[in-house]
Amino acid sequence: MPLALTPDITRPGPHTAVIRLREGAGDVVADVTCAYSRASATGALGELRVRRAGLTARERVRALVLLVREALRLADELGLARVLTEAPADAVPLARRLAGIDGAEAGGRRLFHAELAAVRTHVLTTTTADGDLSGGGDGDAAIEEAARAAVDVRR
Repeated sequence: MPLALTPDITRPGPHTAVIRLREGAGDVVADVTCAYSRASATGALGELRVRRAGLTARERVRALVLLVREALRLADELGLARVLTEAPADAVPLARRLAGIDGAEAGGRRLFHAELAAVRTHVLTTTTADGDLSGGGDGDAAIEEAARAAVDVRR
């Protein structure tokens, strides 16, 4: 049975939101900090962090997918029109799969920048509400490797 994860959003400042995924006991499993500007209608997704050690690759992917889905939901709620993020080389396969775009080279990383409606539609149609990737892609070696490379900051 998949780990039950519940999103928790705080807004520590006028242009930032922190999204945390908590398991049943309330422990944080994964989080991301987002920055946004309603004036420019743009939101930026920060580094996706898996904070709980010992998760399988599939559980890590699930947590990352749920963070992205929740961030896009929040961006829509805020009335943003554009979203952007960067991905390090090892996370590019997962970022491409989620964003539905190739991204652009940006100094050893890839920059993903697109209209919110297009990215959110893609994510909602290629993932499930409980964080699974649709289309049988969960076993993709590159995506599982990206999940293993997700930063674990519990040190």
